[in-house]
Amino acid sequence: MRGLVGEIQSLLWWPQNANIINPKLDLLRLVTALLWSLRVTRGIQELGTWKTIDALSKDLKRQRDVLRKLETSYTFVETFRHLYQQFAAQEEEIDVSNPVERANLQQVAEAMGYQDSGVLEAWQHMLVHYNEHVASGRRMVEKLLPLVTRHVRQNSVFVDIVRDSLRGGAERENLAQAILKRHAYFDGIKYWHDLMDVLSEPKSALRAALVRDLGSESTSIRSCQYVMPSK
Repeated sequence: MRGLVGEIQSLLWWPQNANIINPKLDLLRLVTALLWSLRVTRGIQELGTWKTIDALSKDLKRQRDVLRKLETSYTFVETFRHLYQQFAAQEEEIDVSNPVERANLQQVAEAMGYQDSGVLEAWQHMLVHYNEHVASGRRMVEKLLPLVTRHVRQNSVFVDIVRDSLRGGAERENLAQAILKRHAYFDGIKYWHDLMDVLSEPKSALRAALVRDLGSESTSIRSCQYVMPSK
């Protein structure tokens, strides 16, 4: 779950190249990761994008409009990708500045019902709608993501070590080492807001405990080498 949230946020933040279309990175992977996360948090058994959205719409009635807008955008982008790979190539990236790929886009646009109009070609009309659906879909992902991050915060792997640290006592585990141990399991994952929010609170008792433990003799590079191996 933490990994999926990290991937979603990374894709939302990733800058898009104005000349490159990549349906997977633009929207499809975002929606897939979000829906898998919501399936877990809401206990949804259905598989497949559209069946999952239908089930979530029944379960999350307040988010029904958002889910339907997400479905519409996903359907357009997935249809575009499917047709492009059927008619043109299996490549995921499409370079709009390439004349050959523009010709391929024209073929896809005509298959989707677009026509040339005045000085604008069918593929240009299609890309306007493509970009609108990508933008709308990403906005819907951002609206639904807090449902997942809330679950991660409430079920954080750090809850028990934070509780033990604040409780104190002679048997209390070194907080810095405990965090490093948990962090090692999630190597490469970018979502740590649940922990960082607690540490950034004014007069944070947890931050004070962490600073104290970082300065203790038991916290050393050698003692943490098994947690953070060299690469």
